[in-house]
Amino acid sequence: MPRSLPPRMLATDLDGTLVGNREGLSRLKDVLQAHAGRWMLVYATGRTLSQGRQLQEDEGLPEPDVWVTEVGAAITYKDEGPDLAWRGKMAAHWNRDFVERTALAWPELTPQPVEANGDFKVPFRVAPSDAAEIFPVLTERLKAGDSPALLVYSSQRDLDIIPAAAGKGAALSHLMARFGVGLADMLTCGDSANDRDMLCLGGPAVAVGNAHAELVETGLPTTVLRAKGHAADGILEALTHYGWLELDPPGVAR
Repeated sequence: MPRSLPPRMLATDLDGTLVGNREGLSRLKDVLQAHAGRWMLVYATGRTLSQGRQLQEDEGLPEPDVWVTEVGAAITYKDEGPDLAWRGKMAAHWNRDFVERTALAWPELTPQPVEANGDFKVPFRVAPSDAAEIFPVLTERLKAGDSPALLVYSSQRDLDIIPAAAGKGAALSHLMARFGVGLADMLTCGDSANDRDMLCLGGPAVAVGNAHAELVETGLPTTVLRAKGHAADGILEALTHYGWLELDPPGVAR
């Protein structure tokens, strides 16, 4: 990114946010290409890096400057590879085997496929009816075993257990500090509960038009734009709304 320009960072979730509206994605890719070098592009996803790259290949997504994967538990740079300082922070007080064994004490928690597992992410599926009862007890057991964890529940089924210091918001705060990006110059984009912490950082943010009720019906701050456009069209709407683009808002994709 040319240092003569104010550094800006566009951080977007993948599934349901960047991906999910093919026509909108085509429009957004044209915009990203036209603005190449002016914004730092960050993919912030619950997927592992290998899963994210598979989706990138399947959908023809542009190469980001940074991958934030495993719900913010891992950071990988295009030019430098893994962020070792962040990895070290995640590894402190994290015992993956203990986390997995502890969670498996509940038969209501169904392990996700092997490829969904990361070094710092233990994923399960669980029904909403069981989540409220299990999560407080599981959280306390992990803390007592010196593996304090963050339980991230989204889409009314997906539970990701990650280190307590992780999360998309925490990872993006780390990136802002590293690259000297001010909060006003970080635009975050999401659609589900695992995006909440990054949308609530306090800077420009957008919940795309197809966002889950779990995100938009639980009191998002006024700094978060509720877009009409679905997925990538919602991102384009936000880019225009916040003055990053000078063009008419895109049509709403249904």
